[in-house]
Amino acid sequence: MLLGLALTLPSLAGGLAVDDYIHRIGVLGHPRIPSTPFSPFDLFHFTAGDPESQHELMDRLMGLWGIHEDLKIAFMRPLSSLTHWIDYRGWPEQAWLMHLQNLLWYGILIYLVARFYRRVLGPTWVAGLAMLAYAIDDAHGMTVGWIANRNALIAGVFGMLSLLIHLRWRREQWRPGAWLGPTCFAVALTAGESAIGAGAYLLAYAVFLDRSGWRNKCFGLAPYGMVVFLWRIVYSTLGFGVRGTDLYVDPLGEPLIFLAAAAGRLPVYLLGQFGFPPADLWLVVSDPGRRMLTVSGVLAVGMMIALIVPLLRRSAEARFMGLGALAAVIPMCATYPFDRHLIFVGVGAMGLVASFIGFVAEAANESVPRGWLFPAQVLAGVWLLIHVIVAPLALPIRVLDPQRMDAFIERAARSLPADETLASQHLVVVNAPEIMSSIYAILRRASRGDVLPDYVRFLSISDNEIRVERQDAVTLKLQWSEGLFVRPLDRFFRGLRHPFKVGDTFDLTGFRARVMRLTHEGRPAAVEYRFSVPLEDPILRWVVWEGKGYQPFELPALGETRVLPPVDLIELLAN
Repeated sequence: MLLGLALTLPSLAGGLAVDDYIHRIGVLGHPRIPSTPFSPFDLFHFTAGDPESQHELMDRLMGLWGIHEDLKIAFMRPLSSLTHWIDYRGWPEQAWLMHLQNLLWYGILIYLVARFYRRVLGPTWVAGLAMLAYAIDDAHGMTVGWIANRNALIAGVFGMLSLLIHLRWRREQWRPGAWLGPTCFAVALTAGESAIGAGAYLLAYAVFLDRSGWRNKCFGLAPYGMVVFLWRIVYSTLGFGVRGTDLYVDPLGEPLIFLAAAAGRLPVYLLGQFGFPPADLWLVVSDPGRRMLTVSGVLAVGMMIALIVPLLRRSAEARFMGLGALAAVIPMCATYPFDRHLIFVGVGAMGLVASFIGFVAEAANESVPRGWLFPAQVLAGVWLLIHVIVAPLALPIRVLDPQRMDAFIERAARSLPADETLASQHLVVVNAPEIMSSIYAILRRASRGDVLPDYVRFLSISDNEIRVERQDAVTLKLQWSEGLFVRPLDRFFRGLRHPFKVGDTFDLTGFRARVMRLTHEGRPAAVEYRFSVPLEDPILRWVVWEGKGYQPFELPALGETRVLPPVDLIELLAN
């Protein structure tokens, strides 16, 4: 536990990043942002699905067009919200105290996971290895280092408490566990939806380790099923949920779409948990790259399963760990692959990794088929290399991933105009390379009280080549070589399940966007932008991304076309 905390200590030097700005504004309020401050128990209600209030927010602050009119991204996380509300009310300028709270939650989580391994795997070196691998897993870096991701840690703590209590109830007939376990599970769900991952291990325990009959097993699971049932009813009744975005899929509301998404995402999650590369890579590579990641994950997981079959046949505990990890990753497929979603998956994964290494160490002294032993030893060695040697080197680096994102956002924010005249102007961003350098740059400036434009207008968020054509005194036409909304995060505000149509128009104050041409996927390939004033009017302040920041944009002459070169997004984010 101390080693895991020591390796994540660099996070104390970090500040706010990405969604932290939304929480800060949501707690402290902002005169330019509608409906702030938020409720202390509802800081994860990003868009309400109400077209009128949503249009006001997007028109005034976000400046985005093409957003799905019923877009909703709202999560019920009252316990986590309250911890952030206390942070920003109590010590809004002391980010290190907020990071310290994350570290404390992580330390408790490691301790509970260690107790869990000891109960399931016994007081053995295998349990110790599993605990070590979990504590220093670099996949936890962003979860610990990002203040806004605290919900996963709190859900992990109360989810593991419910598992430990359930084990004691079922094994030792400890009667208080019959109600205390479901209570902790319910508390975990108030921290974050990821707590559903704890239910995966409850199910796996009933299948492989609970020695009672099936009727008694169902009796043991029934209280948890009732908790989930009631939680979902409250969740939907209070208006929480997701729609209109590709970032999240509702497994119950859109089951077929969820299954299709899971088929591509699940192998990437498992590849990131058990091996390399991190699941985060999914967000920045192109469609062919994502397909390659999925195929690589299928092949790697297939080979892994083939080698651990002898262990699974012999050990019920290994089967429990394997099914728990697999079942825990399925609900995570409701969103894009990201290592920060692996808190519960890692519990079973590291237990399985340690069990396999112990099994191979013992098998070397037994009579086993040579055709199995050598590749099994190779896999055990690779897992030792990744999870015991490389992981502790990577964790202190990855815990600062939010700060690297923040540095990029800060660079974008500082490159925007900052003079006082901006407050009476419409800032027109011809192109931003991706979503962080656009919306979050504005939010960062708002959170620290910098000068904001009267309105913001993002014509394009894209990293491919753009042709900018001046059609008349008030009109520009933009054409993209690969179309808009190419990468997953670009589809945050409108998913591919809601394609555009030629002729679609979107009105914001002083400006109209009209879709002229589409890609085969239904994404805009050419859009006409018509303003209510001449493009040279001083009320319009034009910028475009060039190099490593925003620069003033020189409008093309009438009938002229300017070509904006593509942006190497991976290189840009890396630098």
